[in-house]
Amino acid sequence: MLLARICRELDVTELIFRRTMDPGADRTLDYLPAGPSFPHNVTIIEGSLSRSEWLEQLSRAELFVAPRALEGVGVTALEAMARGAVVIALDAPTMNEYIDHEHTGMLLRADGLRDRAANAARTLGGRRRASYLASDYQDLSWARSANLEAVGAAAAEQTRKGAESWRKSWASYAELILR
Repeated sequence: MLLARICRELDVTELIFRRTMDPGADRTLDYLPAGPSFPHNVTIIEGSLSRSEWLEQLSRAELFVAPRALEGVGVTALEAMARGAVVIALDAPTMNEYIDHEHTGMLLRADGLRDRAANAARTLGGRRRASYLASDYQDLSWARSANLEAVGAAAAEQTRKGAESWRKSWASYAELILR
């Protein structure tokens, strides 16, 4: 439901969807986007891609959606940001440590009380949904006025500066480790 709303609000015409779930993720969360709510052009990626194929897909992306708290460091999200894609992620560590909402990406609210009731109903109906996903009941009003090109450019610049800063600090980290 949330992915369909994001696609509608941001006028997404093509969706590249990776079905492979993260290790340890609830398998009942695996779904295939379909129906009138989704863009007409949906490319499904089954399994893993080679590094070059993955980078090609990322270079085509304007948006990268990662609405789950188990994202960890989110290296793929950082790769997407470095290529100028707008990352939409859960407002939780570590994603909210390098995404500034509406400046270098977009942050989504986690499941709340209203969603827990919906999850309980799904559980009773045999359609359990893990509580670590983004809430289906998001205020997406920011999407109507979002300048995706500017956000993507800011994300790429922030990532470039972060990588440059990291490279400059290598010598001091090496010195600390070698003591």
